[in-house]
Amino acid sequence: NLELQGKSVFEMDSLQEQLVRTIAGMPSSLAQVNACAILSLIFNETCSPAVPRTLSAPGITDKMPVNSVSVYLGDNIPNPFGDFSVIPYLLPENIGRADINVYDLSGKLIKKYEVNSTNNSLIISSQDFSEGFYIYKLETKDAVWGSKKMIIIK
Repeated sequence: NLELQGKSVFEMDSLQEQLVRTIAGMPSSLAQVNACAILSLIFNETCSPAVPRTLSAPGITDKMPVNSVSVYLGDNIPNPFGDFSVIPYLLPENIGRADINVYDLSGKLIKKYEVNSTNNSLIISSQDFSEGFYIYKLETKDAVWGSKKMIIIK
């Protein structure tokens, strides 16, 4: 575990990199989406995780259909960050369009990113923000599907 070793994803050794590549090549899952996000951030590689038929996460049974848990918003990688960070997400095709909106701690909208069901990750640059704490949310016209915290350092 990189976190237990006090390392970031930028400090992976060759065995850890191979593990990430192995997970990225596995059938669709939340871990596979996160592995693809790491490969995109570190190596500028693309892999296209498909929306899984079932999702596995704390509190979600393995047999729950994707329509029951239609959206996933992951933690940005790395966090905190100084240059770029990747936000993994899942959207089923029937949602079509959504936004990942970034807010300051007062609730003011700072930046809006349009996302769709084909990419499954969003790369953001710290150049668009001042140093500090932010909240990002995955939103559609009808709902807020999740929110996470991120820290930008410069």
